[in-house]
Amino acid sequence: MIWLAYQLSVLMLSQPESRPFPAMSDIPSGRMEPSLQAAAAAPQSPTQLLGRIQELFDVSTDDIVDRMKFSATGFKLAVSPITASALSERPDMYGPFWITTSAILAMASCSGYSSMWIAAVLLYGILIGIPVALWVYSKFQPSSAEPITVPYKPIICVYGYSNLSIIIVAILCHFPIPIFQKAVACIGAVNSGIFLYRNFWNSIDQRSRIVVIFLTLGCQVVTYLAFYAIFL
Repeated sequence: MIWLAYQLSVLMLSQPESRPFPAMSDIPSGRMEPSLQAAAAAPQSPTQLLGRIQELFDVSTDDIVDRMKFSATGFKLAVSPITASALSERPDMYGPFWITTSAILAMASCSGYSSMWIAAVLLYGILIGIPVALWVYSKFQPSSAEPITVPYKPIICVYGYSNLSIIIVAILCHFPIPIFQKAVACIGAVNSGIFLYRNFWNSIDQRSRIVVIFLTLGCQVVTYLAFYAIFL
């Protein structure tokens, strides 16, 4: 299952994007130039594909730590603009993959690891399902409408880092106090929601902004409800 998830994610991430994530609101109307269309349609060699994949894992330990601090402080009003822009300009898959994997282990630990497969299907499925759903949404637009550009890699990156709150919540929920567990789960869900909202609201084209925000926030709500109902 993990290998299939990896192949689907590589297939989705290998699709070229027309513009960097933070500048999508500045994209002029109209379609791509013929030269860009030809470049996008040209088949990629294994070396080029490997280079594109390698870029997604080309991050330092300091980069990962800064991004994790950013995702863990959704309530913080003053955020480093360097870290905030790096999530969209230089998205990585290293942090989101390991954070999501760690979140699966953390969730499963609350139920004695008997339901680890449920956590894996839930979190890996959402991480793959979000770009797939957005791809379907972008393809089934009216033919008369202007094409919608969806920044798949930054969206996966941001959502993956938002799963850090689940790890913190799962650790704290080992204290067997129902009221405390509910409060911690609510705070974690709100923190993740604020992190997603703040990253997507001013960075995505207005036509797809609402869809992306509602989809990602909805997935977070489903995750936390499932965590509380199944693993606690």
